[in-house]
Amino acid sequence: MNASRVFQLNGVSRPFYLQWWGAEPHIFLTPEPLHHWDKFTWDHLVKWCIAVVGADEFDFRYMVLNHHKGERSFNDGLSSLKQVTGKVHRELQRHLVPVIAGAASKEFTMAIRALVDFQYLGRAPVVDDDQLLRMDACLQEFHKHKEVIINEGGRSVEGWMIPKLEFFQSVVSNIRLNGVCGQWSAQATEHEHIKVIKDPARASNNKGYEEQICRYLDRKEKTRKFDVATAIEHHMKETGQNSRDPGAVARISPEDLPTVSPLLPGRDITDYFQLAEKARDKDDVGYTFQNAVSAFHLDTRAKTNQISISEASRIYRLSDLAMALQEYVLAVTAPGSSGFISTIGVPRRRPVPGQLYFKKVHFWYQMRMQTREYHAPHALMEGRLVKAFPPLGNDSFAECDAVMLKTDATVDWPDPSLKGKRVLVRTTT
Repeated sequence: MNASRVFQLNGVSRPFYLQWWGAEPHIFLTPEPLHHWDKFTWDHLVKWCIAVVGADEFDFRYMVLNHHKGERSFNDGLSSLKQVTGKVHRELQRHLVPVIAGAASKEFTMAIRALVDFQYLGRAPVVDDDQLLRMDACLQEFHKHKEVIINEGGRSVEGWMIPKLEFFQSVVSNIRLNGVCGQWSAQATEHEHIKVIKDPARASNNKGYEEQICRYLDRKEKTRKFDVATAIEHHMKETGQNSRDPGAVARISPEDLPTVSPLLPGRDITDYFQLAEKARDKDDVGYTFQNAVSAFHLDTRAKTNQISISEASRIYRLSDLAMALQEYVLAVTAPGSSGFISTIGVPRRRPVPGQLYFKKVHFWYQMRMQTREYHAPHALMEGRLVKAFPPLGNDSFAECDAVMLKTDATVDWPDPSLKGKRVLVRTTT
């Protein structure tokens, strides 16, 4: 064993795949994002950042991050956490690079960002040759700057004998041979492990786990089948069909039995684009609308009752509200107008000619935004709740979730510049 370590070998002379004709480990050992990448981020990237930035400063920077709907907040920091899930690994990875920016050196930040970019690129559901070249470039950039991690005290051990990091070298070649990495993730099996092992075990009396788990699953299956059978019988009676006709039963789709949850796994995503299309076809000024790339949905009930424009300007400290509304009305009602892109963050110094045909307005403090998957434009992303709150009392701060709107469908995304985009962030007046 000691002699094999000199050559960086593990001492196994007869691996399990020895008799597999044509078997190559670099082909059949596929990347697994949950344990290889997410765990690597927690075990190494986070530890390096804590060592370089300092635990107190690192925790403080995570604690002061804005809270966003649907994302994990770290009110007590990260350095004290012991056991966390893969979901938490991904949540903290979102903010890792901007959190250390300014507190760590430029070279250290570049090395961490290179590995984070590598992992994000590798998670894409669709990968082309250009993206694989970018992944290779990210890996090369890390190796170019990695020595700074040791020099600045991020890694106490000399050398880079990290198996998960070594495995990164074969990710690009493996994607070319076996397809995207997402299909090999253990996240689905881990989730099923919770449903078929952990949850039944919690329902037991902590004695005879195997027998009680099997009995629990058997009863769940029988209950599901009973629900399906009764739902089919009810559907047949409502539609006037013969429940003993196998052909009629075979033609029933899951949509015909909405009350049976086992037939509809997961949660449906509301298509706000479709709702906006229906509202537009009916020439209805509704609460769901869209532009070329995003859909927006407002609650049917506003946060405030109708108030005058001048009163709204005073309450919400929007000195140019009337001028902005006049600009919007002129833009959308002008002959040949194909759309409107609002100028955000630029005060309007002079009044816009024209009169508004309305005197009062409603205000909403939240809305849902929906976009499509970048790599799969036919797939919808789940609508995200975006909140915005006005200044309250003597507090001069107005607060809103950070949002980047793409206003030009011809501009590529992602793109390092802000061309064709508008950014809404926390603002002060």
